[in-house]
Amino acid sequence: MDAAHMNLLYHTEVRWLSKGNVLKRVLDLKEETTEFLKLQKRTHWHDLFENHEWITRLCYLCDIFERLNTLNLSLQGKDSNIMDFVDKLSAFQAMLDLWRNKINSGRITMFSHLCSYVEDCEISFSEALQNDIATHLQSLKDEFSRYFPETTKSKFNLVRNPFLAKIDDCIPDNHDAAQEDFIKLVNDSGAQTLFSRVDLPSFWSSVLGSYPIVSQIALKLLMPFPSTYLCEAAFSSMLVIKTKARNRLDVEPDLRCCLAITQPRIQKLVDEKQHQKSH
Repeated sequence: MDAAHMNLLYHTEVRWLSKGNVLKRVLDLKEETTEFLKLQKRTHWHDLFENHEWITRLCYLCDIFERLNTLNLSLQGKDSNIMDFVDKLSAFQAMLDLWRNKINSGRITMFSHLCSYVEDCEISFSEALQNDIATHLQSLKDEFSRYFPETTKSKFNLVRNPFLAKIDDCIPDNHDAAQEDFIKLVNDSGAQTLFSRVDLPSFWSSVLGSYPIVSQIALKLLMPFPSTYLCEAAFSSMLVIKTKARNRLDVEPDLRCCLAITQPRIQKLVDEKQHQKSH
């Protein structure tokens, strides 16, 4: 049938992008699936794929899960920190409010699959579907608010740019030593030059010796793992190293080499070895 894909996808809870990918694949193969269900005489399912109301709901779910998958992917990575998480989650919750307001006014352009289907089929956007989508977006916003409590962003100002931060916003008034350390740091021209050249973790690690108190406050915000990305990456690496044929392998040394960001100095290691002497 010259379809874009060879098969449908199955949903599995282990793969956290699965739901969005499954819905997208079903929508991509809508015509082929409809014809298949007709040949198989699956009347109930075939009628659903011929129902415009049902397909519009499928299009909306495909769009919203695509947005959620994009958010999930943006939160992954080795260098991510809790400040980036808070910013991206706050932005997504604000977009949920924006989308709900647009849906209430009958605008669906922000949902590409839904908008394309409605325009291509020249059907109306029903009030019932409009109310259901608005209710779903509100429930999604409420769930995000429950799962990710609101965080005071002012405490991140010290970490992001101490030279623009206000001392009263980022350091408690009763923490005299930290305030003095902060004042010394912001008046250090060398530290300002270093800040403009390196990333945040490198900067705060570099000034830890000179300004230990304020640096420790900043590093406590940079150190926590905001997601399970590193754990999942380590587990995936372990599965590659420790195969069924090597099930008795002590994987710890190999896993350490695989996950370490330090590049081995091969030439130095070779030079330290004694060359084979001729007989």
